[in-house]
Amino acid sequence: MQTPAKVSAPITLRTVFDQHHQTVRTLTWSPDGRLLASGGNDSKLFVWNVDGVVLYQHQFSAHVRSLAWSPDGAQLLAAVANVVFFFDAHTGKLLAEDGVHHTASITSLGWTQETVPRAISAGTDKVTIVWDGQSHQPLSIFRGHTSSIETLATLSTTVATASNGGVTRVWSALSGQEIHGYYFQNARPLRAAAFSSQGILAVSGDDGVISLWGDGRTCQRQVPDAFGVQCLDSAMHLRKHTHPVRALAFSPDGRWLASGGDDKQLIIWSMQTMKPLLVQQQQEPLTAFAWSSSGNLLGGAFGQHVMLWHIQI
Repeated sequence: MQTPAKVSAPITLRTVFDQHHQTVRTLTWSPDGRLLASGGNDSKLFVWNVDGVVLYQHQFSAHVRSLAWSPDGAQLLAAVANVVFFFDAHTGKLLAEDGVHHTASITSLGWTQETVPRAISAGTDKVTIVWDGQSHQPLSIFRGHTSSIETLATLSTTVATASNGGVTRVWSALSGQEIHGYYFQNARPLRAAAFSSQGILAVSGDDGVISLWGDGRTCQRQVPDAFGVQCLDSAMHLRKHTHPVRALAFSPDGRWLASGGDDKQLIIWSMQTMKPLLVQQQQEPLTAFAWSSSGNLLGGAFGQHVMLWHIQI
């Protein structure tokens, strides 16, 4: 693999994880920052430490599209085709699985951040399901979208789901109701979404433009239309990528936003200046990002590899 280029901020390649044999699609950290889970087109799920040592693995019958570690560290959620798997994150033991409630491929997973967290799954069947984190049974189904859902982001009990039709809807995992009108920039598919700890909502997709709303949980101007209610609040736009963006991740303190996609650029943006702090060209398109809880390590999936960088910014 390549060595880091000379850049304006310190970034050091720490670990290259090379156990996958096809494109890595998803990456998630344990809340304590000690372990990572990765999955991809080789239908494998690996759980490994920051030195690249595998603790356990699972082989599935289809691609692993998404993974999500519960905020209490106890469970690991995996999406394979239309099936949601709940694993004991420490042992890898299967706790439950459900292949009934989603009728098409699941594209994205998440968790609420509560005392008893709820799991969230969304897919090409246009629905998002809220699951009880203990009984692993569905609690509610959000049906606000009219096209396939490509990605989701959570902040506490707020969920943002973004679709192939360019629509982002913001709703409550508790009530299953939209909090305010939907966001819409254009009809290009959205591929990535992220909330910062301060509530900034970032979404991006095939147009390569990252749209930011200062607090995705609020809307100042909204109007009814044929698709419900639309939020007319203006977004700030970050323009540096030249191809579809497939991964967005805020640092835990919300100061930095990492972005990447088909143009093979790793970009870290300053949320203070709204400008790139670091731009680094990679050898493969970027498909997933995840920050460690400390904010000192950033994981990125490039082709068949996961790379961990130590970042001091």
